[in-house]
Amino acid sequence: MYHAFEKGEHYDQVVAISKELDGLLNKLENLHTKTNAK
Repeated sequence: MYHAFEKGEHYDQVVAISKELDGLLNKLENLHTKTNAK
């Protein structure tokens, strides 16, 4: 991961992947919350 930040061309890819991971984590948290709420 560290090398990606040294090369500008890979930075956008890293950011996009981070956003996707954030979205997945949010979905997991929402599912977890709904499951616990029942």
